[in-house]
Amino acid sequence: MTFMETLKDPALRRAFEWQLADIDSGAMRAFGNGTSTPSCYTASIALVIQPKARSVDEAVAAWRAHSDTPGLDQVLVAIEPVNLLIGQAAKLTLELDPPEGVPSRTIVYVALLPDDRVAILAGTSPATDTDFRRSSMPLPDR
Repeated sequence: MTFMETLKDPALRRAFEWQLADIDSGAMRAFGNGTSTPSCYTASIALVIQPKARSVDEAVAAWRAHSDTPGLDQVLVAIEPVNLLIGQAAKLTLELDPPEGVPSRTIVYVALLPDDRVAILAGTSPATDTDFRRSSMPLPDR
């Protein structure tokens, strides 16, 4: 039996299929996971590169449309403009309280790169955790 066959929640299965599609397409450039504390659950960080956008707002709207998984009631808690070393970006805070699982919080930075492509850096952990220790390496080059 494969991992995907063990998933009973159809929305959770769709979320994994969405992430696998980003990996297969080459959009997901790096991924790491580790231990989130104090819960000791697994947390993750992903770097995704998306097609070009004309503005941070356009990039955020495109990312939200791309990442919206039907059936997962992820709530956008906050969105705020931020200045990163690579330029202007938006910081999104999303929360999810799945019926079968641990409530989680995702922080997403959406930034325009100098060539107008969009960099998405997203980290997810249990909603109440405060620290993260990396335990895996990025995806290998293709």
